[in-house]
Amino acid sequence: MEFTAKYERGKFRGQTRQFRNGRLSFSPGGKPKTLEGEWLGKDERGEETIYRLTAVWVPNSGIAINTQLIEEINNASRSDRTSGYKSPYWGKQIGSLDGIPVYYNARDEGNNNRRNKLEDSNGKVIYDFGLKWQCVEFIRRYFYYKHGFLFEGRGDAHSYFSDEVKDGGNHRGLRQYVNDHGYDRRVGKFTGKGSVSKPQKGDLIVMHYSTTGHVAIIGEVSDDSITIVQQNVETDVTERFPLEKVFVGGETRWRINSTRVRGWLRP
Repeated sequence: MEFTAKYERGKFRGQTRQFRNGRLSFSPGGKPKTLEGEWLGKDERGEETIYRLTAVWVPNSGIAINTQLIEEINNASRSDRTSGYKSPYWGKQIGSLDGIPVYYNARDEGNNNRRNKLEDSNGKVIYDFGLKWQCVEFIRRYFYYKHGFLFEGRGDAHSYFSDEVKDGGNHRGLRQYVNDHGYDRRVGKFTGKGSVSKPQKGDLIVMHYSTTGHVAIIGEVSDDSITIVQQNVETDVTERFPLEKVFVGGETRWRINSTRVRGWLRP
């Protein structure tokens, strides 16, 4: 497993490192408890040194990927990888964002009997996260536990974005930002004016995919790229897209250079 961690004390205090060979230990309740990992750096003499980290798992630690399990799944038989809820890997945690798990779906299209529902102590349904373990289920679960936000109604991924709503308008109780990429096929360039708002970590991102669309959560943002965290895309927990700052009429705007991305939304 690879993960990013920030030192809170010691000589590396305040510095962020990308760790490799990571390992998580879990509490009896199944939640991450501690993490271990190593990174290659240089000591005071400039010589390469392997530094190791053992720390308490912090729920807001960003993106985590279970590379060991993913490798096992990718090397498994086709039947085990694609037999839906009958797969031995169905529902296994292959990653997380801010402590919110991403589960392996094994190409399960789901049905009404396999929904992830939040219930009270009396068994009454409080909230329906969606079909296990599809992309919509993950974003609804993330928004509930991270933002305390409940979506009204249900629907396929494409319903979480509206072409009728302008950049900065409201849709499904969120502020919607339109990815005006303006891709020109004749010259093979992106020429659109983008959005007034730069994508932010924790935003919901909506994409074109088949007839149902696809949704994910933005896990990392820099000045030239974004990384999304997603569920139900085989074992691909993350995917990166180029981000570009553009200037239109003296105004700074942001454009994700991908024809797949429709836009992003935030509370």
